[in-house]
Amino acid sequence: MISKAKQKWIRSLEMKKFRDAEGVFVAEGRKSVDDLMAVLEPVFVSDDPVLAVFRKPEVERVALLDVARTELVVALDGVQDPGNVGTIVRLCAWFGVRHLFVGAGCADVYGPKAVQASMGNLAHVQVHECDLEQALQQGSGEESVGDVVPVYGTFLDGTDIYEKRLSAAGVLVFGSEGRGISDAVAAGVTERVLVPCFPKGKAVTDSLNVAMAAAVVLSEFRRRER
Repeated sequence: MISKAKQKWIRSLEMKKFRDAEGVFVAEGRKSVDDLMAVLEPVFVSDDPVLAVFRKPEVERVALLDVARTELVVALDGVQDPGNVGTIVRLCAWFGVRHLFVGAGCADVYGPKAVQASMGNLAHVQVHECDLEQALQQGSGEESVGDVVPVYGTFLDGTDIYEKRLSAAGVLVFGSEGRGISDAVAAGVTERVLVPCFPKGKAVTDSLNVAMAAAVVLSEFRRRER
């Protein structure tokens, strides 16, 4: 039985400012809790245990370019739906992407809905909160990230991803559900790609959900490496 005081504390952690202040987050569901307990330190576990509070994993501060030189990195620009953010964390873990850069305007990866959607994978992906526009400009000397490694972005006017040459290292940028990649971040994109609908030329009224698009794009990048 969880005491009233403990319930009040757990409810307070629904707010980002309290999660940030204490450096913790809440996970619910037996699978998520069990998976996280295997690698993270819990500060509270319910008797069931279907709910637990964990310390946020320690994340080494790194520059986007430093990791993108040798591996595939995912970056999010204004992805506001926590379910999409959490699902993309899960996708990164599945496809072996170790670093996820989360720009301003994105849902908090440690919020309850994002944690639930990530299905216990927060311990397997290093999440870096950043100013994404600035991060893409921080190369060596006068160079930007895009001058050194390819920076891919998904756009409706991009080149068909199935027809484009893809790199094993670089940055994949995914934009907000409604507006796509912002103009400021798009300025740092060097390779515009499209997940095409079928048959080609078919008129469509909407774009793919961002998490669905991320799954398709990551799958195609990894397929090319085989």
